[in-house]
Amino acid sequence: MSKVTTKVEGAKTSDLEAVYDLLKLVDLPIEGVEETIEHFLLLKRKTDTKEEIIGCVGLEKYEQYALLRSAAIHPDHQSKKYGKQLTLAIVAYAKLVGVEQLYLLTDTAEQFFKKMGFFKIERSQVPASIKTSIEFVSLCDERATVMTLQI
Repeated sequence: MSKVTTKVEGAKTSDLEAVYDLLKLVDLPIEGVEETIEHFLLLKRKTDTKEEIIGCVGLEKYEQYALLRSAAIHPDHQSKKYGKQLTLAIVAYAKLVGVEQLYLLTDTAEQFFKKMGFFKIERSQVPASIKTSIEFVSLCDERATVMTLQI
């Protein structure tokens, strides 16, 4: 029987294509990922024969604030607590790099992030620096839920 392990690690530029593939698979935008790849974490699944990226999440950092973005788990691996594992890891990473407040936009995962401690706010409560991100400017429409977490 083959051994299967998972690990969370920082993304490298060489991981970009795999991250793009995953984001496209779950209908999330890829714009802005390359510019912030150094603040992405990947969930890798390794078997005896291969290693694959099954999850990702990233930050766009704006001084003491950050936008949590591109949180994705491959559809074949959802409902296995990997989303929770990645979210806890990115929150810990954000704290490590000096982020005090996280923000996110979501169309589909409000309940998940609520369970992770995020709460819903109005767009008007988001700092001006976060509102300059491509997600706020052009990728997520006004109907997207805005959430925040103080860390």
